[in-house]
Amino acid sequence: MRGHYALPLLWRDQVLGWANLKVVDGRLKHELGFVERRPREAAFTRALEAELAAISSFLGLEAATRGRG
Repeated sequence: MRGHYALPLLWRDQVLGWANLKVVDGRLKHELGFVERRPREAAFTRALEAELAAISSFLGLEAATRGRG
């Protein structure tokens, strides 16, 4: 399900899906949805983790965690 603040999930020259982000108990929670499938490249995982860390830092939060909350 896409929330009010779903962000487009971009990788290289494609829109792969969406990210729902929210703050729960002082931590950034994320749920990802993909149009087809999540890229298996290690570079994608590193880039995603870096962006989630940057958003958490910008908001003054602890590190990002997965899942619903």
